[in-house]
Amino acid sequence: MHIRQTNDFELVAKLNKTVHDLHANLYPEYFKAYNDEEIKACFRKIIVKETLSVASG
Repeated sequence: MHIRQTNDFELVAKLNKTVHDLHANLYPEYFKAYNDEEIKACFRKIIVKETLSVASG
């Protein structure tokens, strides 16, 4: 596994989808369906404030 920093909000949103879908299926009362544009906007806003680290590989 290679861990690296990224400012790629689209990559982070893509990696988040699997986890989000799992939570939405298990807890629909707390999680709404994954919306690609909303999630990208959310991570874009977060990444402006800080740099995230993600695992790949």
